[in-house]
Amino acid sequence: MRLRAWRDTWMWLAISACGGTAPAWMRTSPPTKLSVFDAPPLAGATYLATIDPGDFGHPGPSIAIEHGSFKCSQLVALLGMGSSADVKYLAEAQRSCELDVAKFLREPTGFVFVIRGAERRWLTAAEIVRAAAPIDSPAKALLVAWVGGAQLSWGDSGHSYGGPLDGHVRQVAGGYEVAAGARSEVSNCGAANARETVTNYRLTLFVDLRGAVTERARTVTDRYDVADPCHPLGRRPEDFADVTSGGTLRGHLVRAMHHEAESVRAFERIARELRAHGAPEELWRAAERAAVEERDHAERCARLVNERAEIAQDQLPVRSLVELAIDNAREGCIGEAYAALVATVQARTAADATLRAHFAAIAADELAHAALAHAIAEWIDAALSPVQRDRVAEARVAAITELARSLDAPNVEATRALGLPTGDLARRLLAVVSAAGCSSTTA
Repeated sequence: MRLRAWRDTWMWLAISACGGTAPAWMRTSPPTKLSVFDAPPLAGATYLATIDPGDFGHPGPSIAIEHGSFKCSQLVALLGMGSSADVKYLAEAQRSCELDVAKFLREPTGFVFVIRGAERRWLTAAEIVRAAAPIDSPAKALLVAWVGGAQLSWGDSGHSYGGPLDGHVRQVAGGYEVAAGARSEVSNCGAANARETVTNYRLTLFVDLRGAVTERARTVTDRYDVADPCHPLGRRPEDFADVTSGGTLRGHLVRAMHHEAESVRAFERIARELRAHGAPEELWRAAERAAVEERDHAERCARLVNERAEIAQDQLPVRSLVELAIDNAREGCIGEAYAALVATVQARTAADATLRAHFAAIAADELAHAALAHAIAEWIDAALSPVQRDRVAEARVAAITELARSLDAPNVEATRALGLPTGDLARRLLAVVSAAGCSSTTA
């Protein structure tokens, strides 16, 4: 068999393919810019702090603000460590306060930590509103909207505005208007014309003197298609159900975790099918190894987002050779091969060193899986009739066409952070995948 030769080919393909850029309402009658922390501390409180879960689990949530004389190192000492395994975070936490507070407290994120003498506890949003009432200042109104879960930042195609440290609020009859943001995601991943669209909104929230928050207006500020919204990130089983990314860094990583986890049972099934059809041991052994590697990839992704990877059991039936060939052409020779080249690019271009190391760790495995897909295709091809080969070729062309439809999605912040290829580079990667073929007659 030529599995080793295909691996060398895909390493060479990876090297050759991957080597070598203010709204009108702000200009007219602008609200006052305030921080939510301009509101006075709660009565009797000497310290207020918030935690932000961040985009993914490294280095973790950070302390956003301090009132009074407490410093980060003192807060770490007050909270204590959750377990001996967390001790490694302490030194860095004392320097920068970038620590996973949620782990240590075992409480939901997004609440406010209050110290009254020896008392240390988290307050809910409702408790904060009651303590701040009456809402008689713009800063209090901003604080109430924020702790209630409002997104105080919003954006258009080129800029981002506002936020907890630079919010916008103005006094109106009966209370205050606070500028806020919202977003929605619509996806039809899995459909023939797969697309995921994100819409950003600017909201006008009204905060009354009691602290009740209502939405008064909503306008669209930006709408875009997510880059690589439905691209395969590995082999997908036939009953695969995709998840949306929402265009965020964390969303992309959660989606990657889901794909990697699902690839485990896809390869377990392929290993069983190759044995059942009398394939050489080299092939089904390689499929078994691939399943183990995909499990490792899922767990790596899970650690990045501080989640648990759910690995489903392989319960799918053995397919005919032609069915296996069609699936292999679509999911292996195209989908997984493209994903392997993408991971190779990301290992070099992701913005964060942790992400670059993550993609570097999985890229070599994915290239080996792409090579396995071609070796499987080469073995099956000799057993297929001309009509069956035509069916396989049609499936391959359809997969290329589907993949090509979303290559021109905008290069948004999460895309840049992940180092995802777009535009000409994405088309070049797909051209490499297409030229590689998927049978002995096109290899």
